[in-house]
Amino acid sequence: MSSLSPPEQRDFERLLEMGGGYVLNFTDRSFAEFVVDTVGLDIGLPKYCAFGASKAKRLRAFWRLEADLIVGRLLSGLVEYIESDERGPKPTAPLLGRCRAAALRLQGGMAGLAPLKDAVEPLDLAYLEKQIARMEAAVSSDPALAIGTAKELVESVSKTVLRERGNPAPEDLDLHPLAKRMLSQLQTEHLLDATSEAGAEIVRRILANLASVTQGVGELRNKHGTGHGKEGRTADVDPSLALLAVCASAAYCRFVLHVHRAHPSAGSGLHAWSPGAGERPVQADSTQPINSEPGAVRPRLSS
Repeated sequence: MSSLSPPEQRDFERLLEMGGGYVLNFTDRSFAEFVVDTVGLDIGLPKYCAFGASKAKRLRAFWRLEADLIVGRLLSGLVEYIESDERGPKPTAPLLGRCRAAALRLQGGMAGLAPLKDAVEPLDLAYLEKQIARMEAAVSSDPALAIGTAKELVESVSKTVLRERGNPAPEDLDLHPLAKRMLSQLQTEHLLDATSEAGAEIVRRILANLASVTQGVGELRNKHGTGHGKEGRTADVDPSLALLAVCASAAYCRFVLHVHRAHPSAGSGLHAWSPGAGERPVQADSTQPINSEPGAVRPRLSS
């Protein structure tokens, strides 16, 4: 049984023009062939006719009986069919975006959240698990909520890991400084030592950009997410924007949780890299830069 929600089902009913028992412009034969080509299943089997034999009723039975992955593949195929059909009328962009996002979610491709869930599960952090589930479910059904939750998840992961590493952040710290503080506390020296000097500069730049991505998530939340009242005529949020925020949040959180688990304690007096662009390495328990001379050798973690 798929997890296609009632709002998502209603969106697909509209998108696929299922009101009269039809599915778009398919005949019985062409629809059956389309389903076989897309997912390798025979939608003419008796189990799919429990609600009736029309194409729409068989499709409704299909998305009730089959697993998320299979249903997601079929619905993605139907979305692509609509997008490639130059003869038929085009649905509105918000409707098409919601349906595309719902199909992607069913396939487990929603922002690659499965690895993030795997990273959180061993830590037994129920609040983070709830945030991830809320964010994933809301991408298509409530994009503004997904964007707001993406920003909150970055905050929650950063504050949780900082506290576990013995350096809790002030409650009123803004998102970008919080992310920079978080990355500066992780033992990232092993990433620099695993490559050449030229490669180390690339790693520094990627980590700096990772911190900057969180700033973008926060700004997107201010513009389109929940948490601030909007004017009554504000347009619906495109699910693609929600997917962007969720992907960015997931990338940051997965990296932070991975390094935190791989190197569980920074220890006292360890040198950590500060991810701000152009910043020098800093003492983990100090705000003063070390090795201030240009071209100075990177500090090593003490043993």
